[in-house]
Amino acid sequence: MPAEATVHLVRHAHALDRHAWEAPDAERPLSAKGARQADALAERLAGRDLARLVTSPARRCRQTMEPLAARLGLALEERPWLAEGEPSGAALERLVEALEPLGGANLVACTHGDVLDGLLDAVRRAGAELDGPAHGEKAATYELLVRRGSVARVVHVPAPRVVGVR
Repeated sequence: MPAEATVHLVRHAHALDRHAWEAPDAERPLSAKGARQADALAERLAGRDLARLVTSPARRCRQTMEPLAARLGLALEERPWLAEGEPSGAALERLVEALEPLGGANLVACTHGDVLDGLLDAVRRAGAELDGPAHGEKAATYELLVRRGSVARVVHVPAPRVVGVR
């Protein structure tokens, strides 16, 4: 396990309205606003030392990460444990384990509000300091500083501001 690394935990960008979408929810795409947020997230995160991109299999999560993957030339790795409705305790363990082979490089993980909230609750219960709100807005990022296999601190980074789209 590297001495220190960061998981950039992203809540997917703004998607089409769940109640107006008639197909399976896992296929619900980003809205125009969400596409702009995804581009802004890619710009924000591209300068980090990133070695791995993991995402929920949901279309809106994949679309949130695609601009970053394209910029970095990295593959998106779908992980069902990041899917909406999955237990978050197992997700936290798997995120920390995913850092192990990276040798100090960082990773980005994209998930849903319920999983994100559960992960934040789990790290707080484990004693990590949370700098920011315990519930992230769409396209927000939480930077989980992992030291020697456990999350030491979590910093909220607000969603990128995008203008001209709803």
